[in-house]
Amino acid sequence: MKFVDVTTQTDGQYGTLVITPRDPYGNPFGPGRGDRFDVSPIPGVKVTGNVKDRGDGTYDVGVVWDPSVGPVPGVVIQQPDRDPVTLTPAGPGQPPTKDCAEPAEKLLDCLGLKNPEVTHVRVKSVCLEIDLKGEKGCKDC
Repeated sequence: MKFVDVTTQTDGQYGTLVITPRDPYGNPFGPGRGDRFDVSPIPGVKVTGNVKDRGDGTYDVGVVWDPSVGPVPGVVIQQPDRDPVTLTPAGPGQPPTKDCAEPAEKLLDCLGLKNPEVTHVRVKSVCLEIDLKGEKGCKDC
């Protein structure tokens, strides 16, 4: 999923989520199948119109949200005979609920990167070794 055409207006932020629904085998669900799945907003988000088929297996979903409710908009995709999936521009799952920029800056500073300016945090993988009371941590991260 990607997020495009973001604008700020007096009643919230507007943008377009570009989604790629997939069949049970991981293949794109389309083009031409926009009528075979439902899109509903996550809390704090409103869908502003109908889903638009882009003709390449992706679909546009217009959304508006209040950034004070959550920094990332998202939608829930429901397909027949499948569990619903929540999608956000950050990836599947719920939008982040904490602002981790300051702790990330402190961690990067601790690692030797002085005065980092973090604007967004996304964890893709973690390997961390910490000695606790003299015990050695993981060796094969």
